[in-house]
Amino acid sequence: TPDLHEPHPEQTLQDVLETVLNNPGVELSAHEVMRQELDDATRLDRLVPIHEHLCQLDARARYRSAFAQSGLDTADQAALLASPAYGALIAELRRGDALGIGVPDLLRRAVAQSSLSNAQDVAAVLHARVERLVSRTPFRRGQQPPLIAGLVWSAHGIADPTLLAPLKELETQISQRVDWLADKAVHDRPRWYDAFTRLVEDRPGAIQANHLRAVVAYRERYRITSPTALGDAPRQSSVTQRAHYARLTSSLVSWRPDPDSFPPQAEQVPSAGTQRQVESR
Repeated sequence: TPDLHEPHPEQTLQDVLETVLNNPGVELSAHEVMRQELDDATRLDRLVPIHEHLCQLDARARYRSAFAQSGLDTADQAALLASPAYGALIAELRRGDALGIGVPDLLRRAVAQSSLSNAQDVAAVLHARVERLVSRTPFRRGQQPPLIAGLVWSAHGIADPTLLAPLKELETQISQRVDWLADKAVHDRPRWYDAFTRLVEDRPGAIQANHLRAVVAYRERYRITSPTALGDAPRQSSVTQRAHYARLTSSLVSWRPDPDSFPPQAEQVPSAGTQRQVESR
């Protein structure tokens, strides 16, 4: 029996918990509690926000000068920081950065499109503009930034070296969790699974697997319990979730064999009719 009081120095907390769970000498109630704790620790609605927070800390520092040179006045720059859409804006700038689009130029183009004097939420307006600008780039270049399970942009251009190791570890855990969720869906066949398989049955096996990983990741990240694959369209205020929902709905409904053939408007939030089409198939 392994000595649980003195784990090997290289063991992680997860390694120790799994060792305890595999020890038949531990009472069942303790097993159940620790399994629940381990499951909670590896859930995507915990891991993804941590990953995004670390990326945001780094990106906000890196993009500070870009905002200062964007053409926004001091009041609008201050309003950005207080907006609930600021995080989604930074995430979209990171996506553009991963595609090789210069963030200072991207922000200047977004600001210069039209006046922001009447904008109720400057960050939300800029997010929508940046999203449209960035969405055209993969279509022209035939490439996509690295995206883990449709949810997380892989850490790119991180300036703070102390963040690199934890970010890579988080990305590994997120990927492993998504693999486990996909296997569980195939085994358990939840209510939404049959309709999902009918929707993607004409696609190659690898594409079906990618779709399934994206769906299970989305469901756990946003705690979707609906019997339909993606649940209802997110609220207008849930900017980041709406962007994920739009990308995933578009890929499920509009998939084509040629990955370069996606139209630039793929980032738009689908209409209620499109959502009903996903739910009814």
